[in-house]
Amino acid sequence: MTRPYEHFENWIKKDSKAKEDFIQKNKDAWSKLAPKQFTVSISQPQILFGYDQEQAILSTKEFVAASKDFYETIRKKFREHKHQTSKQHKSRIQARISKSSTSKLEQIKKKL
Repeated sequence: MTRPYEHFENWIKKDSKAKEDFIQKNKDAWSKLAPKQFTVSISQPQILFGYDQEQAILSTKEFVAASKDFYETIRKKFREHKHQTSKQHKSRIQARISKSSTSKLEQIKKKL
């Protein structure tokens, strides 16, 4: 069973601060990279000719229009960004155990 399609506007509403910051940080690069697939405007939403598009309004009252393909790219890049930031979070603890310690623990388990 596939997940239902989530529109751009609804996607931004969930965890909106992080997603809006991510879009604000990358909007200039994306506009240069794919000017026909991604636009941000202050006055009114832009029409992307030749593409099915998704639109959203940010809290800064900016209109964001992205083609459906580019919207999926934004979602993917945001997931990667969120994963990277959670990996670097200060409260995250990661321990490594040497092979010798692991083998000693296995021997202790066998004795019990």
